[in-house]
Amino acid sequence: MAKNVIVSLKLEPNFDKVFAKNVTQEIRSVLFKSLSSLAKGIERRIQDIVKRRIEQSSEYLAIVGGNLRGQLGLPDGARRIQEIISIWIESITAKGRISKGRLLGSIDIGIFREGWSDVMASPAAILNYTNNQGQTKSLEWLRWLLLEGDKTIVAGFDFVSSKRGRTGLGVMVESRGGSWKVPAQFTGTDRDNFAIRALVGANKEIEKMAEQEFKRIF
Repeated sequence: MAKNVIVSLKLEPNFDKVFAKNVTQEIRSVLFKSLSSLAKGIERRIQDIVKRRIEQSSEYLAIVGGNLRGQLGLPDGARRIQEIISIWIESITAKGRISKGRLLGSIDIGIFREGWSDVMASPAAILNYTNNQGQTKSLEWLRWLLLEGDKTIVAGFDFVSSKRGRTGLGVMVESRGGSWKVPAQFTGTDRDNFAIRALVGANKEIEKMAEQEFKRIF
């Protein structure tokens, strides 16, 4: 004959707090083991996003295969801009950090170095050449493009498109009252240049990617 069995549970007065603490500790333990892998995956994918976006920018395209290469005087513009992009990509970091309190953890992301010192120090950022008078000159093309805005770069000269010059796209010709500056559509400053503009709207793409990586790990 079956008998009814009654099970009685006695909960500690602070059961909710103890349970929550234990669950949090367990989550922290799992998170600690997986956060490094998660951060590394996010880092790689952010590198891909940044590279793709910069290579789709009008400035990049104009340096690789457009008139801007001629105006900047870069016969090897494609190689130089790729070297600059490589520096940016290599400097991207994503580091996991376990937090205290209610926030269990976070991932700190770094993309561009403040002051642009890394790319400015690259040999690719400056073109040294010898002019027709045998003088050695330097073209700080990247500084002009990233930082100088609409400042006059060359006074007394205008750029004229032609099949002449180092690039075969044009030359600077002396012009009374003339001046050359970075074309208006490409100008940049410390806080508003083609690299920064390339990432406008990237937040949602990065957030979606981070969510995918999180689901993959956990």
